[in-house]
Amino acid sequence: MHMDDYIEEPSPWVQLESKSPGQLDFTPKPRVQPAPVSFRPEFEDHLLFFYGTLTLPHFLKAILSLSDSPILTPAHITGFLLKMWGPYPALVPTRDSGDGDRVNGWAYVVKTEHHLTRLKIYETENYKLAPCTVMLEGGEAKDGWTFIWNGYPEELKDGTFTPNSVALQGLGHKDSINALPPDPWFSPL
Repeated sequence: MHMDDYIEEPSPWVQLESKSPGQLDFTPKPRVQPAPVSFRPEFEDHLLFFYGTLTLPHFLKAILSLSDSPILTPAHITGFLLKMWGPYPALVPTRDSGDGDRVNGWAYVVKTEHHLTRLKIYETENYKLAPCTVMLEGGEAKDGWTFIWNGYPEELKDGTFTPNSVALQGLGHKDSINALPPDPWFSPL
């Protein structure tokens, strides 16, 4: 290959040297502004299925710093078993999704990334989001997400969960809510 194979057009310096000062054009050229670069895709609504303390509207309202009560829709999912981690419920996936593993709860649409982040912080590293099919009241199936157990299965026991009994006992969740970072977009009236 020859060096000329790499040069597509003459250098601007060569053009300057070949012109006399009277031939140079110093008129400012309009600059094309680049489009703003967005490194984060726009947040899409997330349908979440809740089965534990997040089914309590006052808990969810406090965690998300909502000004109004959240709108929860009765729902259920299959493909998971409900176990207990101390007084708290935890879902574990099953191999089959039959009627025997139906978990009742509530569906909620998360509309901001900030709210989703607050929910993840509230649930701690002991839970992680997993995809699921949410069956809404009336039979409509929608793709959604739920928090499932992210620890050792041996830590879980069989049992039943009653949200109001945990809320009345105040077990740990006040600390979880207080540990959440302040919501910069919400200021109570």
